[in-house]
Amino acid sequence: MKAIKRICGSNLKNILVIISVLFFSVGFNQHSYSQTLDDWKNCLKVANENRRSSSKKGYAGIVSIPYDDIRRQANVEYSTQKNLEIVIRSCNPNELGTKNLRNEIERLESNISNESDESKKNNLKKSLEEKEELLEDRIDKCEAKIDYCTRVYKARGYVKTQFEKAIYKAKYEKDPEIKAIADQLIDYWEDDIEGHEKAIVQARATIEKCKDCKNGYK
Repeated sequence: MKAIKRICGSNLKNILVIISVLFFSVGFNQHSYSQTLDDWKNCLKVANENRRSSSKKGYAGIVSIPYDDIRRQANVEYSTQKNLEIVIRSCNPNELGTKNLRNEIERLESNISNESDESKKNNLKKSLEEKEELLEDRIDKCEAKIDYCTRVYKARGYVKTQFEKAIYKAKYEKDPEIKAIADQLIDYWEDDIEGHEKAIVQARATIEKCKDCKNGYK
């Protein structure tokens, strides 16, 4: 019995390593499903249909990605993106700008400190409270839009990354027939990436404008 324990004890580590390798291999093989030529043809068909039916230039869509793992992850990321607006309305300084409002508050504070008439001073204080409430409201709206736009460009970036992964993988396809389809899909996916990049640029530009409004530069 002691001998058996010694044998098991000395080989336990090796046994665990073997089990781990086998487990990883099974998971890896399931995760790395090999796409057939028909899979690629179907993806190309879907991409062509999407491009014809969409108002977006070159839109191919996540469903045109033949790699199961990448497509699944792209769908996960897209579930966040689809809940966000595509068109982001930029901060309008006339509506959310705080520069002039801050100047008015400073002027009112100065007038209050210099005013000796209590009635006039009370009126100035009332005006000051209104301006301060308006300033707080505009800052809150700017912060909300900054937070929203940050989520937009991050979500877009995550989806864009999945298309980049698909392109990288497709470039190394060896089968001549699959390679011919992959080259077409790569062109389509690059158009999808371009659309995400434009949305990211727009979101970041809006963030900067909203920061300027919030901080009193506009």
